[in-house]
Parts: sequence; structure tokens; C-alpha cells
Amino acid sequence: MNNKTYTIFISLVVALGGFLLGFDSAVISGATPFYRGTFGLDSGSMLIGFSVSSLILGAIGGNIIAGRLADRFGRRNILKLTAVLFAVSAIITAFSFNIVIFLFARILGGLGVGMAILVAPMYIAEIAPKKMRGRLVTFNQLNIVLGISIAYFSNYFFQQIIADPDMKWRVMLGVEAIPAIVYLILLFMVPRSPRWLMQRGKNEEALTVLAKINGEDKSHVVFNEIEASLHEEINKDKAKWSDVFSKKMKTVLIIGFGIAFFQQITGINAIFYYAPMIFEMAGGGTDAAFLQAAILGVTNVVMTVVAILLIDKFGRKPL
Repeated sequence: MNNKTYTIFISLVVALGGFLLGFDSAVISGATPFYRGTFGLDSGSMLIGFSVSSLILGAIGGNIIAGRLADRFGRRNILKLTAVLFAVSAIITAFSFNIVIFLFARILGGLGVGMAILVAPMYIAEIAPKKMRGRLVTFNQLNIVLGISIAYFSNYFFQQIIADPDMKWRVMLGVEAIPAIVYLILLFMVPRSPRWLMQRGKNEEALTVLAKINGEDKSHVVFNEIEASLHEEINKDKAKWSDVFSKKMKTVLIIGFGIAFFQQITGINAIFYYAPMIFEMAGGGTDAAFLQAAILGVTNVVMTVVAILLIDKFGRKPL
């Protein structure tokens, strides 16, 4: 395996965390109409809403602790932890016999989501050569939308072949354990981040990893660049919270918050989380509603691919 192929391989493996993240976020949409009957939840009740959004609650916690854990234990180890969380969450959710256990399992999965969304792109950015970095980091985003799309198709498939409503949602949610276990196994083939290794003084191991990615000749050049970057990071002044709200950051802050705000205010997340229920209430049958949700997932994937193809050609701001 040459350097380029090896780098693409490990980036694809790590980006599977994005796939699980997307799958975990969207798969609940197909399960909700069925588990509400199992647990005796009224349509539109607060518990229905919390059972869906509990994943986000866990993700907030995972996002807060992910950076520190990744610095302390290494990016690869935290990615392994996310794989375990995804697998355990899927299994417990599938075998839940009351709503409390169900919510606990969903929050557990949310911790994995919060960690994966931060650590996977961080690892890819640290491992990838400069020329390939932008493209390889987009693997993670592409895998997120692929995970969302596959979750809809998976839900549609199990909706078609399983007759028992109680079994439908258990299989829909439990099947995620399979890719999560595969992800965990594949992560043992992934090296530790060279940047993290150098932060820990493991320079020889870092050079070995860099040689596999960049080749023997260039590995020392990249090693020196990382060393200079770490030295600069240690010696530069610490940023203050007040800097975020300074005059020079005003425009950046408005654009950053604006994009995030308007993306959410469209209500697209509500569609993603409740797609089959919404389409069914709009007048379609159950099968048609699940199929329409799958079409929504495909649209999401197609536009992500369009963005990846255009981002380097036209730039971030025009898009």
C-alpha cells in the first residue's frame, strides 16, 4: 500500500465515525411511531420529544469533554470509545423494556455523537498531508449525510419486512451495533496521531507514522513543521473570552452565528428527526412516508457532494 492509498484508507476508517453519527441521529425518526406504542406514550407528549432530543443532550456533554479527553488519552482511543458507546447504546436501546432505560441508552449514544463530531475531523486534519487535507476532512461530513440517508433506507427496509410493530423499532435501532463493532475493529489498524505523539514526547513513533503517510524523505520536513507549530502554540499568549467579542471579530462572529442560526431556524432538523411521522400526517401512507424520508436523505447526500466538488473551485464565501 503506497503512502497516498494508506492515508486515504485510514481517513475513510476514521470517517466511519461520521457515518455512525449520522445514522444515530436519523434512525430514531423511523422508530418513533412504533416505540411510542410499546411505552404507551401519547402522540405529541413531552416524553416523545425528549426521547428524540435526548441524543442531542448527550452530544452536548460529549462535545464539552471530547477535546480534553482527546488531548489526554489520544485521538484514536477516544474514537474507540465512541465506537463502544454507539454499539452499547444501540444494543441497550433495542432491548429496552421501559422509557427510562431507553432514554439512558439514547443519551449514551449522544455522548458518542458529541465526541465523534469533534475528534474524527481533528484526527483526519492532523494525519493528512497539506495537499490532501481539505478533501480528506470532507470525508467525515460526507459520511455523516450518508449515515442519515442509510438510516432512512434501513428504516424503510425493516418497515417493509417486519410485521410486529414492537419488533420494528427494536431492529431499526439495534442494527447500528453492527457498523459500530466493525468501526471499533478497524480502528485497531489506525495509527496514533503524529501531532499527539509529539505532544507526549513519542517522537520516534511520530516519525514512523509520518513516514507511512508522507514517505521517508518528506517525513522529517513535516516533523519539523509540527514541532515548530507546537513550539509556537506553547509560547503564544493565551486567548481571552473578551477577544471573541472584540471589534475585529464582530463580522466573523455575526457570520458564524448567523449561518448556524438560520440553518436551524429553517426547521430542517425537525424534519430529519420526525420525517416519516410528518409525511404520514401530511396525507401519505406509512410506506410512502418512509420512502419520502429516504428521498430526503438522498437529496442531503447529493447536495453535500455538490458542495465538496465546488468548495475549492468557488471558495467558501460564495457558496
